[in-house]
Amino acid sequence: MNKYLLPLMLSSLVYSTDYYVSPVGSDNNPGTLTSPFKTIQKATDNLDAGDVVNIMGGVYHESVSMDNVDGAEGMPIVFRAYDFERVVMDGTKPIDSVWTVHENEIWKTQIDFDVWQLFLDRQEQVMSRWPNARFDDG
Repeated sequence: MNKYLLPLMLSSLVYSTDYYVSPVGSDNNPGTLTSPFKTIQKATDNLDAGDVVNIMGGVYHESVSMDNVDGAEGMPIVFRAYDFERVVMDGTKPIDSVWTVHENEIWKTQIDFDVWQLFLDRQEQVMSRWPNARFDDG
């Protein structure tokens, strides 16, 4: 029976895939080094046991769902920074809208989602004093 074990183990290595993700990629790409995905989620959606996700340097504004993503004994799924580049997984949502001066140094914009925290240059900003938001506001 041992003579069948080695070919089985080697065949599993042959079928593992390296995927690549880049902030300038596209989720319509195949996830290769020269045509990387844009999101970590897209790579995650394609994973099988033994696969490796190489994440190129940059900031990724996304939440990643790992439902039904499982490695196997001796075949883990690996997420790693590509070539030791700096990768930041940032769960915040950028406000990419037009800002205008309200008065003095107060800026304003229109958004279509609730805001519970606001960051500027990676620093949390102080909530306005009136009206104060509460967790039970919905």
